[in-house]
Amino acid sequence: MKMKMKQLVLLLFFFFPAIILAQTSGIVVDKKSGKPIAYANIWVENQNIGTTSDEKGQFSFKECLIGKKLIVTAIGYESQQTTIDQYRPTIELIPKIYLIEEIAVHPGKHKERILEAFHKFNIHNYLASSTQPWIVAKYFKYSPDYERTPCIKSLRILAKSEVVSAIFNLRLLSANEKGEPSEDILKENLLVKTKKGKVKLPIDLTKYQILFPKNGFFVALESLLVESNGHEIVYTMEGSNKKIREIRYDPYFGTLFDDANTTFWWFRDGKWLNEGQLLKINGKSEKLAIELTLTD
Repeated sequence: MKMKMKQLVLLLFFFFPAIILAQTSGIVVDKKSGKPIAYANIWVENQNIGTTSDEKGQFSFKECLIGKKLIVTAIGYESQQTTIDQYRPTIELIPKIYLIEEIAVHPGKHKERILEAFHKFNIHNYLASSTQPWIVAKYFKYSPDYERTPCIKSLRILAKSEVVSAIFNLRLLSANEKGEPSEDILKENLLVKTKKGKVKLPIDLTKYQILFPKNGFFVALESLLVESNGHEIVYTMEGSNKKIREIRYDPYFGTLFDDANTTFWWFRDGKWLNEGQLLKINGKSEKLAIELTLTD
């Protein structure tokens, strides 16, 4: 009996390290400074899994990813594709260089213009993240009439959260000649904290002093798969009594029916996709519930 117990202990001794080594964890850092990069989003190429680095730049996967390719993006850095050749990789990202046009802010009373105003009761659906991070974006087209109120002042976004103080990353992106999302207008993370429940979040952008770009621009909402955003849901598939448990990450973002068939953009697996024809319910397309305020 003692011999069997010793054999069992030895078996467990060798077995547990194998389980640990089957996982992949690492860190994302700035190649120039060596400092960790928080809230970098990471996808496994051609697989429906991904994660987000935490405040210390660390990330982990339950799966062994040796030989797999990771796609890593973070605001302020060049996107990178890396093939994993060890269990604890260090991923180095190269900083981007930004040129931002500055504007003069004049004191006194200001004119304002609100674009895409919405009400909570108009919300039809919510977008949620589960197995991989993503970015969803709404395009705002330029009009010569905006010359009277050319400055981007603020946004309102409809979000829903089951956890207290869920966070997401707000990004503003320029549009290229093809009308696709392109470079970041902001050169840093703009982390937005939500409250529990349904909230019409006000986001003040005055300090960034951004002019409405002549090619238009995108407001992008980036999900973050960090532990503090996660909560478990239990559901059953249609035609089955089996309960499925899944981790969803807050916040959810509200959408509206869109009779104008506005183009809907979605960033997954390291690339932008035009989902305008896919995000439809009952024959109608949907758009993000994002309200924009301009000022002079």
